[in-house]
Amino acid sequence: VPIFGQRIAFYEAGPRRAETIILLPNLGWDSHAWAQNFSIISREYHVIAIDPLGFGLSAKPLLDYKMDTWTDMLAEFLRVREIPRATFVGAVMGGALSVQMALDHPDRVEGIIVTASNSGPGPHEGGMSRIPSEPSLAGTRANLLALFYDSTLVSDTLVRARFAFRLRTNDGYT
Repeated sequence: VPIFGQRIAFYEAGPRRAETIILLPNLGWDSHAWAQNFSIISREYHVIAIDPLGFGLSAKPLLDYKMDTWTDMLAEFLRVREIPRATFVGAVMGGALSVQMALDHPDRVEGIIVTASNSGPGPHEGGMSRIPSEPSLAGTRANLLALFYDSTLVSDTLVRARFAFRLRTNDGYT
């Protein structure tokens, strides 16, 4: 769906009249990060897993991305799709984006759920240092190992697939 003239990729399921939940991925990931949760959530809710501008299969204009770039895009997405309010669920950077969405557009936010996030407004303490994300097989493996609790899930097949996806979707700089 075009938002401000840019293609925004998303997956949608569940009853349209139900409460809407917007799933936001971590920076450098995409809406597929929610694949294991999507069908379960959509049984009771109208759920949308979205690739914000610069993520996954959405357009990646060369801009200096800021939080309000994304929150304005999300508010416009809701307006265009005629969704008055939604609960925003975000992981890591998506969690910070959920918080910022509630601050920037409170009229569009029913609630927020923040997971594994130590970012957003205010002081930042503890948490992980910078997660590796170099555009290579080794960088992709290091990124996945930093993010997965169970390192046995980080197979050569997963590393190659994730690296290929980042290259295919031009996800090197966001």
